[in-house]
Amino acid sequence: IDTNPLVNKVYVFDNVKTAGYREVTQLDLKGKLEFHRKLRNEKYDLIFDITGKYSTALFTLFARPKFSVGINYNYFGFCYDRFVPLYTATETGHLIDKYLSVVKTGLNLNEIEWNYIRESVLTKPYIYVSEKDKLTIDELLKDKFTVLDIPFIVLHLTSGWSAKELPLVTFGEVFKYLHLSGIKYLIIGDNKDKIRIQEIYNIIDDETIKPEKYFVKLKLSQSAELIKRSKLLIGSDSAPLHMAGAFN
Repeated sequence: IDTNPLVNKVYVFDNVKTAGYREVTQLDLKGKLEFHRKLRNEKYDLIFDITGKYSTALFTLFARPKFSVGINYNYFGFCYDRFVPLYTATETGHLIDKYLSVVKTGLNLNEIEWNYIRESVLTKPYIYVSEKDKLTIDELLKDKFTVLDIPFIVLHLTSGWSAKELPLVTFGEVFKYLHLSGIKYLIIGDNKDKIRIQEIYNIIDDETIKPEKYFVKLKLSQSAELIKRSKLLIGSDSAPLHMAGAFN
């Protein structure tokens, strides 16, 4: 956020259920009321809600913007000034284009107006990385590989939902291949990924292959810079995958 000139404020409230899998939320009435208060105090002119859940629909309603547009899968379309009947799971096309269509429909833009916006605005993910984070990755690569420009790949083992992850055995075969081929690699992630590395190591059963040596714990922006410099990302359906897409 500090490096993105298009964003001046982000409110984060984690304790809200937005999906039907592997999410545990507590009854945090005080936290929800405080979050509502922050949104309402901003006095927004316009809110787009593209989450599709009842919780975010209610957040939008209680924020009392001058105008709101949203999609909703839970029959809470009444919370918006303009409801767009979009179900992203069955609609064809890239998810980015599906969400952008909410802007076009919600603001009732014609094709000429919409094409002008699409030509003048970068309608794909893009990531701003600070000079400090770039220097951090310089030092990391020199430490791991002794040189900056050596070809390497990045691996990310986990996701927020186990069904989106490659099986442990598959990653085991990947590590074997990288080891035999002499391909340089780094593994990004958090403590969950560190545990998964050990589980994969136990499956490999080869003491010469030590993937834990190549595990690095970085900030998101630093991970983005590392992915940008890599030749390939192998991972799950998670944030690093979208970072790779942003960097082509």
